Amino acid sequence: MSPSHPEKIGKYTITKPLGRGAMGMVYEGHDPIINRTVAIKVISKTSFDDNEQQEAMARFKREAQAAGKLSHANIVMVYEYGEDEDTAFISMEYVSGRTLQEIMLHDQLTIGQVQDFMVQLLAGLDYAHTHNVTHRDIKPANLVFTSDGQIKIMDFGIARMESSNLTQIGTIMGTPAYMAPELFTGEKVDHRTDLFSAAVILYQLLTGLKPFTGETMSLIMHQVVNIHPPHPSNINDQLPQKLDTLLRTSLSKRPNKRFGSASELKKALLLAFEKIPPHTTMPRQITDKATNKTILSQNRRPQNQTIRPSPALYIGGAILLIIIATLFFGMRDEPTPLTTEVTTPPKPIISKTVKNKKAPAIPETAVKIITPESQKIRRNRQKTEPYQQPRKATGISINGRKDRDGQYRPGTGIRITTPNRD
Repeated sequence: MSPSHPEKIGKYTITKPLGRGAMGMVYEGHDPIINRTVAIKVISKTSFDDNEQQEAMARFKREAQAAGKLSHANIVMVYEYGEDEDTAFISMEYVSGRTLQEIMLHDQLTIGQVQDFMVQLLAGLDYAHTHNVTHRDIKPANLVFTSDGQIKIMDFGIARMESSNLTQIGTIMGTPAYMAPELFTGEKVDHRTDLFSAAVILYQLLTGLKPFTGETMSLIMHQVVNIHPPHPSNINDQLPQKLDTLLRTSLSKRPNKRFGSASELKKALLLAFEKIPPHTTMPRQITDKATNKTILSQNRRPQNQTIRPSPALYIGGAILLIIIATLFFGMRDEPTPLTTEVTTPPKPIISKTVKNKKAPAIPETAVKIITPESQKIRRNRQKTEPYQQPRKATGISINGRKDRDGQYRPGTGIRITTPNRD
């Protein structure tokens, strides 16, 4: 054993390290009094600064309190909690097996195996919820499948207990891809939060894809809170539409729209699975991180998906027909002239009305032609000369009257006028 590993913790003899957890190390140990193998999770108080230490210790103790009050075949049992000046530890049931995450990555599962996993998971959650404990971090890495064929729920580090004040955490804790929307939005958390996470696991088991993925936490959060994933039957055509409805309900953004309990979800699941042959194989898990498979599946139609016109398309078409009919019959029944505008913005515009002669059956209409100022149409008008003062007569005039013989009468004569030189 490496000298950095303790030889003994409390009354337990350390056999070997098992791995590193979210908050500390996990060891295999031996209980000399009861003579049994145990798993011991240990955290060092010196690994946290003063601000983090209090919260870390509260979470660690809460895990022992939450799991310690539960005794169920599908939940890892906690034996003891202890601490000293430098460390704190939890002694728990030793489980030999693989996590569901490891199984999903390496095995091609059948629908019968998926059903078995989910029935056991929901049974354990139903028991925990009945005892007022919400796990809040249900994910494949926290589910161990034993050699005896049992699913064990472990790691209650961020569990919520209704009677405890230690459950109120000011930061977002958990794995984003499996977290319910209310964990991001700060709304009330209850047992239906775990049901959402269980539905995410079911979706992944049935399709090989996570319903919510992304390169960043903010992108995953956006999808969890706002986006509905594609129907599983659109990805895996071996699935019935009953499973689409079940997962649509289970992945609802609002908790009150989901199933009311884990037992209710389990009953609906068994009904949806009853007509699927148990040996039906499920797709292998997609692990390519370079491509966001979820986003692609939402925007690209799978080959086996039938294109169905949206109801909005029918409504829009009906409205368009009504508008066309209104314009047509309105033009026939009403004498109001129809005006058409042809504009060339952004220059100032002027308008001119030109009568458009058509057949007698159609009322006379006016076409309103709007052109730029530089191209405006002008009507040709006759030019009118400006008024001028008549000039005075110039030349020679005869002042007098003639008689019948053509001779001027006495007293008449000739007057000579000339132009005004003013």
